[in-house]
Amino acid sequence: MSYQDLPALSSRIRGSLFGLAVTDALGGPAEFHMRGTFEQVVGYRYNEISDLPPGTWSDDTSMTLCLAQSLIDSHGTFVPQDSLRKYIRWYREGYLSAIDRCFDIGMTTRRALAIWERHFAAGGGFLGEREMDERGHEEGLAEVKRALSGKASDDADTVGAIYGALAGAYYGVDAIPKEWIEGLMKKEVVGRIADGVVDLADKGPIEDEHRALES
Repeated sequence: MSYQDLPALSSRIRGSLFGLAVTDALGGPAEFHMRGTFEQVVGYRYNEISDLPPGTWSDDTSMTLCLAQSLIDSHGTFVPQDSLRKYIRWYREGYLSAIDRCFDIGMTTRRALAIWERHFAAGGGFLGEREMDERGHEEGLAEVKRALSGKASDDADTVGAIYGALAGAYYGVDAIPKEWIEGLMKKEVVGRIADGVVDLADKGPIEDEHRALES
């Protein structure tokens, strides 16, 4: 598919966020199951391990929505303090969660947010680069490589979320089966934030770059 054949930018943005959420929700019930021990995933299912209804997306989508909402609120500028505070709200209050509470949060994420929560409570600003844990970058890359390798059978929601976001950004929202979007928990929340990102793109250089590629 050439750039000229790509869907409109607005469709690709919505496709990325909805693709992320639906594949996250599809993969959730298969999480922690070894390959070959469950039926092929073709639709939403009840999550027996976490006792969650079909169509429930996890921390992968929640944290992405927190970041997207932060970018919307800051008019397209990445403000680390704001995104961190939204992550903490998700952790403590279930902000931008499919079921209004935080669940399936990893231990590393939990510890990091607790550190930042104490830091903000003490009146601290944003830490400088020298105060960051330098190991985080390499560990993060290792996790991405593991997910993309397709060997993370115990993390099917994350694998699905990565694939879904990329596929949605390429093929557009109309390529996602309608029943997956209709059955998604809090689809209106995902749609509202996707619309906000589209508005940002319409006002900024992203749209100009997309148009240049189409010309």
